[in-house]
Amino acid sequence: QQLLATRADGAALPVSLLDGLAKLRITPQVQETISKLLEGFGRTFASLADASRNDTELRDGILAGFGALASDHNRSKARVVQEGEAADMARKSHIACRGEERAALARKIEGERQLNISQAARDAQFALAEERHDALKAHLPEVSEKGLSELSS
Repeated sequence: QQLLATRADGAALPVSLLDGLAKLRITPQVQETISKLLEGFGRTFASLADASRNDTELRDGILAGFGALASDHNRSKARVVQEGEAADMARKSHIACRGEERAALARKIEGERQLNISQAARDAQFALAEERHDALKAHLPEVSEKGLSELSS
């Protein structure tokens, strides 16, 4: 009873109790019970040791997996940064190209406007030339009958 009432760490075991336990005579039945208990404890401790090793291996595997994930993440991040820089350069190039395209289109529109003005001026001069030609042509029969000297006077 005194043994069961003591703390688990055994720090407060009285010396007299320890002397009494040391002098106990162990019967074959008690020896058999203790052997079975120790045998069970041995299997339990072996299972606990195996579980501990398995747990350590599992945690090591998980940590290695996290290391691999971190490494993959860092490679992916570096690739994204590089591709982002390339995309920025392509975007800037595209913006510059679109600006040049707008300027070329503006020059084309201005060229077409000037061409239309020139064609209108040409058409007006052509119409005036035709008008003069027709006027001269109408007077041509008179010139042939009277001669050039009479027309000038």
